Amino acid sequence: GEDVVEIQAHGGVYNLKNILNLALKNGCRAADKGEFTKRAFLNGKMDLSQVESVLDIIEAKSSDFAQKSAANLSGALSLEVKNIKEKLLNILGKITASVDFPEDVAEVEYDFLEKEIKSAIKQIDNILKSASDSNLMRQGATVALTGKVNVGKSSLFNCLLNLERAIVTDIAGTTRDTLNESFNLNGIFVTLSDTAGIRNENNIDKVEKIGIDLSKQKIEEADAILFLVDSTQELSDEDLQIYDAIKHKNHILLFTKCDFENDLLFDENIFQYTKVKLYISTKTNKNIESLKEK
Repeated sequence: GEDVVEIQAHGGVYNLKNILNLALKNGCRAADKGEFTKRAFLNGKMDLSQVESVLDIIEAKSSDFAQKSAANLSGALSLEVKNIKEKLLNILGKITASVDFPEDVAEVEYDFLEKEIKSAIKQIDNILKSASDSNLMRQGATVALTGKVNVGKSSLFNCLLNLERAIVTDIAGTTRDTLNESFNLNGIFVTLSDTAGIRNENNIDKVEKIGIDLSKQKIEEADAILFLVDSTQELSDEDLQIYDAIKHKNHILLFTKCDFENDLLFDENIFQYTKVKLYISTKTNKNIESLKEK
């Protein structure tokens, strides 16, 4: 939206540096971060949704989100909002005309008003849902693995990352600190947290207690939780206490160590608040791909 002078010159760092220094010496200055986008917005060349899309493209953590942002930059979101606005203005115009000129303009039928307004609300709801999806793609999702000690959290952590990141042993309380690793899962940037096994705080040292406190904090902050239960053991009080803490949160229940078709030693119906359950094995990769889809 402004007059522009463009200088073209032969290549080479020395030549370009001299030209830049001459420009600065004669009253020019370097542009601030995002200044060209800001000027385009102030001069009416872009709306706010397009301006935000520029930053989204720059900071995109996945190709899917970069493409979505590019569509918004080209005006896809602006067009949707414009269509809704025109629909509402059209309704308002008909109502106003029928009120101001009742003898000349027929009253708008309620069925028509209801249909048009419901249609506009549906369009708005779709945009808001898309915004929630965009926030997930923009910021990424945090997923915490939780369960009692030696239930297989670190093994699953390594399996999902396809990386030997966490120490795996049969010694209870191996993981004492929270391990965080990020990876791209079907276009979503996911930060996976392997937390210390939660158990009764009797007979544990100070370091492990700090790790357990961090685990509880991660559970509170996570967008989703993978709750692991050992399929080869009977349910313990610790399993039930952890489940009580996460049952109303967004979670997936995983019965671990299902290397063979073994029967559970407990009634799985006790987990009545759980919508998604999977039997997994990190040794045989049983249902690991299904877990990623879920």
